[in-house]
Amino acid sequence: MLQQKKHKKYFWIIGIIVLVLIAVLVYFYVNKTKTESDFNHLIMKTAIVEGSSSTNSIRILNEGSREESYSLKVVGLEGLVNLDENNFILGPGEEKNLKVTFNAGDNQPDVYVGEIIADSESSSRIVPVILEIQSKEEVLFDSNLDLFPKGEDIIPGEKLTASIKVYDLANIGKNSVDITYFVRDFAGNVLVSESENLVIDKTYEFSKSLDLPDNIKLGYYVLGVVVKYGESTGTSSLYFKVVEVKKNSSNEMFLWIIVLAGFFFFMFLILFIYSIYSRDELLREIQKQYSREIKRQREMISARQIKDYPRLKTKDERKEYKKAVKEVRKQREKCIKEEYEERVSRFKILKKKNNLNALKKQAAKWKSLGYNTQILEKKYKMPSVNKIHQMVREWKKKGYDTTLLEKNKI
Repeated sequence: MLQQKKHKKYFWIIGIIVLVLIAVLVYFYVNKTKTESDFNHLIMKTAIVEGSSSTNSIRILNEGSREESYSLKVVGLEGLVNLDENNFILGPGEEKNLKVTFNAGDNQPDVYVGEIIADSESSSRIVPVILEIQSKEEVLFDSNLDLFPKGEDIIPGEKLTASIKVYDLANIGKNSVDITYFVRDFAGNVLVSESENLVIDKTYEFSKSLDLPDNIKLGYYVLGVVVKYGESTGTSSLYFKVVEVKKNSSNEMFLWIIVLAGFFFFMFLILFIYSIYSRDELLREIQKQYSREIKRQREMISARQIKDYPRLKTKDERKEYKKAVKEVRKQREKCIKEEYEERVSRFKILKKKNNLNALKKQAAKWKSLGYNTQILEKKYKMPSVNKIHQMVREWKKKGYDTTLLEKNKI
């Protein structure tokens, strides 16, 4: 048992070391790939109704070690997006939540894009913004879209393919609608635009491919879809990234190296632990034999208890019977444990002498003998139902309070 506890101690120590190493690797990976441009990954997307307004917020955090002066401006969405403050100062570690107001004004329903640029002395941060303005009238037909394959980046000159589903929200029935597809950058420039008329009956799902220019710049873009039916205009949009190659291979490779290194380290750890335990196979067999005998005794006692319990007539008899069975189980397990501990002690003495043959012979002998429990089972016999009946009757005749039975033993 001491050897097993020692092994468990080693296991936990090694496990903690592994967790610390993984945490350190993840920390360095995250900080290696984190740059100021990560701020660009924050996209503000809002949908409002024609002629209405809405508010949101943006958090600016000074992660530097000195005071910074910030200047913010809106590009491409002037008049549509307003900030409650454009200039402010933040100390090291300070942050500021700015209120951003989206105001449709007199602008027509469409998908509008632009940027909020936050300049400081040491950096320039950009928040891309998507504003969808839908018609004031009830939107009768609307759409949703997703890239195909889902989540894939695009490379210059490649086709942009989207899965589009158009819905008849008002159950108008079979009707034709005008649909416009376009790709815009966050400066508001239209790179690609197409329109067509489609007949919609309840729902219509299809794919649409648009050719991106070969000379398109790397960065983020917006795919927008506008569905018009009479005075109703529904909008939907998503943003995607144009990259030089699919998925930054260096970052992905670094991540896979971490994963594989962690996997092989865990494999080594498992083999190491297995090698430690395999050296004590004989001791484990002794432990298993002890566990099997304890289980056998409990099953025997439980089987007898199930047989006898229905024959007990009163609550006092059942209470006394349970108490007696508990004591029998306790004494039997105590004796078996003492013999087991004696065997373990003998095993360790032989192990210190490095006499492997003597260890094997002794372990084989114990295995063949098992635990001789005949004397034990006679000494600590299960309580007799008749004896319980008789005991309770005698105590009641003598006028004893039977509630005191809990303090008596057979």
